[in-house]
Amino acid sequence: MANWFVESDENDEPLEKAVIGEGVYSSREILADLMENDETKQCVVKVLGDLSELPMYGMMKNMKVDVLASMDSEGLVFTEAKINRLNHKLTRIKSKKD
Repeated sequence: MANWFVESDENDEPLEKAVIGEGVYSSREILADLMENDETKQCVVKVLGDLSELPMYGMMKNMKVDVLASMDSEGLVFTEAKINRLNHKLTRIKSKKD
């Protein structure tokens, strides 16, 4: 019997809390940086939707995703589960920053 308290990915495999290491992308990045990289943008759009279409995107884009999530107290876009899912996807991608 599936545990409906445990979030699962597309393959119904349970998702543990994402571990964010060095040299990878994560929700600690500035949203605009993620949206300018094709690979990371795909992750953001798949998990959170195309945020660049939101009226507030102009103000949001210069903030870190974690900061945006902390401001979304009603969980309208940035739920804890979505941020965890996003980190699972982003941490598979090596950061191109120095």
